[in-house]
Amino acid sequence: MDKKLYTVAGTSILEGQGLKARFATDMLRQKVLEGCGHTDIKLVELPNPMLKEDALKHLLTLEQFNKDKESVDMLNASIAKLQPKPKKEKKAKETGTAPTTPAAPEPVVKKGKKAPAAPPAA
Repeated sequence: MDKKLYTVAGTSILEGQGLKARFATDMLRQKVLEGCGHTDIKLVELPNPMLKEDALKHLLTLEQFNKDKESVDMLNASIAKLQPKPKKEKKAKETGTAPTTPAAPEPVVKKGKKAPAAPPAA
């Protein structure tokens, strides 16, 4: 999970991507978004630095973000994406045999040379 804190959050539309949530550490992000072709840019300064999930929840409390269904749905979907996914337990395969350890690789012997002597067993 992203632990970065943001001081600016909002939404914008980019052709082909639709409405998306945006996060930044200052309002200069608006100029960057404009330069990249974003439209309907709505950014607000957050009351204090926040994680993405907290910033999204805060946006839902603001009238400019909660007055239309598309914004509310997108913000709720973004919050859901940030939720940790439950880890799946791996099932042990039952083969009916005891687990084996891999054998040591055979030493490579060049023509005309003897294989190196094996180390004495301990």
